[in-house]
Amino acid sequence: MRFVFEKSLSLHRLVSNQENTEEEYQYQGQIKGVIMPIKAEDLILSEGNPAKMFKLYTGFEVDLKETDKLLCDGVEYLVRNVRRLEFRALSHAEAIIYKPNS
Repeated sequence: MRFVFEKSLSLHRLVSNQENTEEEYQYQGQIKGVIMPIKAEDLILSEGNPAKMFKLYTGFEVDLKETDKLLCDGVEYLVRNVRRLEFRALSHAEAIIYKPNS
């Protein structure tokens, strides 16, 4: 099975300001990915409300880290857990993402 990454997501990362007194999100670029509902076996990793949890599938080479923020179709998601799975042609990254409370 080959993944087709259809959605374009804006990636933002926490970066310290010049004085290192506080962190703020800075735009890092666009990535392609697919957002799917979370599966039952992933609930152990999520440790949160399953109604707000999703799984992101993206390319293996994508620089994705915990605490990154993703924006897709006007919806904000925060990255909680990232795994990289290497299976030759099926290599990809998976991340547990969630919608924060507004």
